[in-house]
Amino acid sequence: MSYARINMVEFNSEEHAKAEIADYAASAASEFPEAEILISVTTGSESAVVVSI
Repeated sequence: MSYARINMVEFNSEEHAKAEIADYAASAASEFPEAEILISVTTGSESAVVVSI
């Protein structure tokens, strides 16, 4: 059975947010190979919601 993992993330700056979101996009699939879906949604200049199923 699948389950959802939902994380709200606050970054220290807009630059840090951009860098971390880019890193997540580049490496999430290899770091979570069992995940069916990986989603990162930017919710503000210094925040995001990350969902994995």
